[in-house]
Amino acid sequence: MRRRLVLFDIDGTLITDGGASRSAFADALRQVFDYQGDLARYDFSGRTDPQITTMVLSDADPAAPNPSVEAASPAATPESEV
Repeated sequence: MRRRLVLFDIDGTLITDGGASRSAFADALRQVFDYQGDLARYDFSGRTDPQITTMVLSDADPAAPNPSVEAASPAATPESEV
């Protein structure tokens, strides 16, 4: 049986994806947090998804309370509310 390896590498440490993960991350930020900014200026290197999200959203509105990344993630939402 042939095996496949699927890598999720948002910060670009392991693979180069031609910007696909950054684009997908931008789409997710728009859908979940209504973020409309440009991610091109941010360095994702060595950061986790929650760290990147907090960095971007905090920078977008420094006066806003720290975003609850975990609370907004689908994994944290009970299935009855989905």
